Amino acid sequence: QNTDEVVQFTRSIIEKTFEIRGELDELIKSRSKNWEFDRIALIDKIVLRIAICEFLHFWDVPPKVSIDEAIELSKLYSTQKSRIFINGILDGVLSDLQKDGQIIKTGRGLRDKGTKKK
Repeated sequence: QNTDEVVQFTRSIIEKTFEIRGELDELIKSRSKNWEFDRIALIDKIVLRIAICEFLHFWDVPPKVSIDEAIELSKLYSTQKSRIFINGILDGVLSDLQKDGQIIKTGRGLRDKGTKKK
């Protein structure tokens, strides 16, 4: 990928994440019932929002890649325990979305168990 493609992808994911952040926050809240949402670290919220946005709207990104990247970001920019928290929330949200048929992934190597073809 060239720099322009990376910048374009980054911009589109940031814009979409911001656009639907209310929906994303509700999904996070549904899987973090033992945590007050306002007490979740800001960087963790941002990482969770981006990954869930990728699940829902970036059909060419496999869910496992979104989760792995979120964990790597949390290792770099958040606390030691954040990666475990983020992994748990994302696994739960992904499972819920798959059960509800909301995950649509197409293309080579992108069909995970429980995903529907668009």
